[in-house]
Amino acid sequence: MTGVHIDQNVLLCDDTLVSNEQFEEREEVVDGDTQQGSMHVCPDQMAMTGYHKHHNQLLCAKVGPTWDFLDINGVTQRTIGGIRMHACPVGTVMRGIHADRNDFMCAVAWDKCTPEFPCPAGHGDCDTDADCQGETRCRHNIGGTRGLHPAVDICE
Repeated sequence: MTGVHIDQNVLLCDDTLVSNEQFEEREEVVDGDTQQGSMHVCPDQMAMTGYHKHHNQLLCAKVGPTWDFLDINGVTQRTIGGIRMHACPVGTVMRGIHADRNDFMCAVAWDKCTPEFPCPAGHGDCDTDADCQGETRCRHNIGGTRGLHPAVDICE
């Protein structure tokens, strides 16, 4: 889920952001109380897949077993199917919402490279050269050159 128009009960979803390992409904959880700052958010490593405003409940699911989240600001406006709505920036997912302030918490997700599971060239997020395969090196804060969040580190 990347956006919502609460008054029209419309969700903006992007299945390209979901892990290749598809989750089952039973792996989704209803969350009614996880907070970060003054915002209701999904638990760590989870993103929103649904929302019930009147019960203040988020439907949350893991989006990938090795993904990290970097919370970002920057809610944008998009028009989808003739409906103008608030949405997280392209390539990000919703982690939380404060409906009364019309405010979202968006997160960019990416694979986490480790020495045990090193990433090939062009992938990230790496922390050290040991997180990259072969002779590739971990280049820090270059995600912006690839259309990702600027803080993403990529093996090259």
